[in-house]
Amino acid sequence: MIHPELKAHCDRFIALNDRMEELREELDRIKRKDTWYKAIILLFGLLMFVVGFVGVLDEGLNVENATALALGIPALYIVRRAEKAKERILNEYEQLHLKSELLDRKLQSAHSRLRYEKEEKLRGNMMLVDWDGRPAISFSAVSAYAILEPEGSWVKVDAADVSNSGKVIPDKPSFHATFSDQYHKAIIAHAVSLAVDADTNLDWVTYYEKHSVSAKKII
Repeated sequence: MIHPELKAHCDRFIALNDRMEELREELDRIKRKDTWYKAIILLFGLLMFVVGFVGVLDEGLNVENATALALGIPALYIVRRAEKAKERILNEYEQLHLKSELLDRKLQSAHSRLRYEKEEKLRGNMMLVDWDGRPAISFSAVSAYAILEPEGSWVKVDAADVSNSGKVIPDKPSFHATFSDQYHKAIIAHAVSLAVDADTNLDWVTYYEKHSVSAKKII
């Protein structure tokens, strides 16, 4: 479950981006119609020129010209309305884009702050443990990591077992000294396990991709 603060920011971010996707689709529809109506105006303009040019000079507005005007003027009116609609959409899109960028920065900032706070809390609760001759780190009653074999990497293990059967080592120098022979290289990478736990329920990008219509279309 995503952190409530990130979820609130992310839901607003999703609403903005989905609205922007709706505007893009609306603009595409208007552009398609606009192309057709411009073609109609061009067609009837040519009709007026070819059929009615001589008649306009000799007799004024003839029937063919009147028909062309009757059909071409509404098309021109629709094109002008489409231009106004495009302008409205682009203005709204620009405003939403600016808001979306601001929210994106807020999300990134909130994520960094929450992650830092969580790392600090984890460090405060962290215990270095000799777990049956293997190096282990306990972050809480439900979170612990250990190196199960020499040259291995940190893996999540049974936190209760680490807590119950492990021997707590008081400080880092003692911890490194205890496992300096076989486990030294892996031990210095223990921050990896810290980062894994610190990111728990802070992944707003995955939440966005699962809930945003615009993200699903891009994917």
